Amino acid sequence: MDYLPRFFLIFMILLLIVLFYAVFFSPSGLKGYLNKKAQFMILTKELETLVEENKNLFEEIQRFRTDPAYRMKLIREKNGWIRDGEKIIIYIPKGKEVTETSKPLGKEE
Repeated sequence: MDYLPRFFLIFMILLLIVLFYAVFFSPSGLKGYLNKKAQFMILTKELETLVEENKNLFEEIQRFRTDPAYRMKLIREKNGWIRDGEKIIIYIPKGKEVTETSKPLGKEE
């Protein structure tokens, strides 16, 4: 019966070694926890950025729906539309070549 306490002590030491390894060196232990925490922080910042961008886009959509002058400004800028009697002046700096010849904006034949 003298071997039972010794066996129990050896078993506890081995169990302690296995648990120590599991906590500090396994991929799901402390190292995994720190990786997941860093990943969580990155995703939290990304979420905050996306929430802010979503808010700005929502406000822009609301303004587009309610403000006719803003709506006309956006449509003209995005599509290059001009009104009757307006002319578009395109400035090309010296040394730059025109790579594409096209019809004047807003004039389709």
